[in-house]
Amino acid sequence: MKHPVFACAAFAWFGLSLTGSCWAQEPSRPIGFEPNCLIEIQQTLASALGEQLVDQVEPVRDNILKTDIYGVSHSRGKVTVEFIPCQQQAMFDLVLVAQSSSRTVGYHGPVRVYNTAVGDLYGRKRVWIDAGGVCFAPAQACDRLYPTLECMSTRFKNPTLDRAITKAALKKYYKQDDLATRIAEDHAAVWIRQGFDRDADPQLLSANRDYQEKLRKPYEQRNIFPEQVVLQTTQNTMFIRLRLSEGAGAVALAAPPEPDAAAEGALRVHESMLNTGAARLFAGKTYLSVNVLKELSDLFSIPIPAEEIKKFEQDDIEIEFDKQRPFEYHFDDNIVQLTIRGTKYVAQDTEFPAMSIILRFRLERTAKGVRAAAVGDARVTALGKENSNERLTGPRLRFKSLLNSHLEDLLKKPQDLDEIALPPTLGKNVKLVPIQAQTSQGWLVIGIRRAE
Repeated sequence: MKHPVFACAAFAWFGLSLTGSCWAQEPSRPIGFEPNCLIEIQQTLASALGEQLVDQVEPVRDNILKTDIYGVSHSRGKVTVEFIPCQQQAMFDLVLVAQSSSRTVGYHGPVRVYNTAVGDLYGRKRVWIDAGGVCFAPAQACDRLYPTLECMSTRFKNPTLDRAITKAALKKYYKQDDLATRIAEDHAAVWIRQGFDRDADPQLLSANRDYQEKLRKPYEQRNIFPEQVVLQTTQNTMFIRLRLSEGAGAVALAAPPEPDAAAEGALRVHESMLNTGAARLFAGKTYLSVNVLKELSDLFSIPIPAEEIKKFEQDDIEIEFDKQRPFEYHFDDNIVQLTIRGTKYVAQDTEFPAMSIILRFRLERTAKGVRAAAVGDARVTALGKENSNERLTGPRLRFKSLLNSHLEDLLKKPQDLDEIALPPTLGKNVKLVPIQAQTSQGWLVIGIRRAE
């Protein structure tokens, strides 16, 4: 895995976190539980990720006051995201603002009316998200048209007749001008609503389908979908609060650290969420280490480079995980400590006794992003004696040598995270970079913003 130490955050990063008075104002409604994962997204970031440019040329076909109208319209603008304050769901509007220009010819009996027009187009489509998925309403729209009569003619070749019919038609045109414009605006609003829904609905349905099939369903099947989920929005921030319960052994959590004030989004996840999720996934089961990586990759859509898979498959280690605490994360003092507990290990056709493996990584900010660097080699102790300084001998000493060789790339090379890859449908011109990675009192905080 390119950035294996950051994979632990994926237990709580649900696709689309910052609190504290210096960054985001919390919703006023209490959520009724103590979350062990907090995600917030600033409206500025959401709008940048969701922004879509509009540049469409479409034919005009209409009938207004018994006049058949043909022509072409060119619309330019963009769709952005606007958060709507809501205490029950995360709610936002997709907002269309565009300008149009058109050229048309109207046919009414023998008269031809040549018009140009410019218009201001507005549209809104309400979307809301909760634990059940993505829902949306039909779009609403309006159009403000400013038509200009360019000229008028008839099909008559007789000049006298042509002038007489044109004069009468002009008089009628100006008499009905305001009414015709209002009708045209009403018709245009219908076309805008239909077009908005036609473009947005498939994307929103796809987003809901991905949430159900790639996130909720597999997480529920593995019993790691949070028991408590609350989404809320203020005018500037989307808040996601999650709790994966530890059960009877739950303890009060320390207050989460403040995210970086420059961040536009962040994740704050407590070690209790990751430890509970890992226990439900791996407790008492037997895995090759490469299959642990593949399991996490499938769950969190984190691709693993083929060369990394090959390295792990060479002299891979089979682990029979402890039935109580197979993995245990500990976050503090900008250190990520991972303890792996196995009741049996098999490497190079040799069986090894129960042991604990302890890996430590230091998080730090770099000029381009964040870095996780291993602190020393992997430690190996007897199972349940992680704090012991007992000298290793025999099989455990040999296993430690095999383990450090197996994890050489991870332990010797700092793992840099300089840019966060986005799905191709999101923010095509947006690059996200991490600007914060720290741990304190059981919490891991990752802050991100758009690259300058």
